[in-house]
Amino acid sequence: MTELSVMTLLNEAFGLSKPKTKKKDTYATARAKAKRIAKKIGAEIELVRDSSDRRNITYMVWPPKSIDLEYGAAPRVDPHEGDHSAWDWDEVLEMVEEYEKIIN
Repeated sequence: MTELSVMTLLNEAFGLSKPKTKKKDTYATARAKAKRIAKKIGAEIELVRDSSDRRNITYMVWPPKSIDLEYGAAPRVDPHEGDHSAWDWDEVLEMVEEYEKIIN
């Protein structure tokens, strides 16, 4: 038996021969688009991690300065007043797109 075949058998026996597959990032497109729009309009996206479970993330989407946070004090009122939280990047994207529509 050659050295290569011995190494191959050992790798297969210990499960080392198969490369680990990376999980697909299902939110990559929404995240990239949301960040791009937020930067363009001046909105902020804040990630808040749960202190007891770091995998638990809430996204806070803050409007651009041109949208007033007070009710009716400016011509552009925040449509998300009182609830700036989102649970995934798709929701973040929806919120940022709403802000973009108001500004443009």
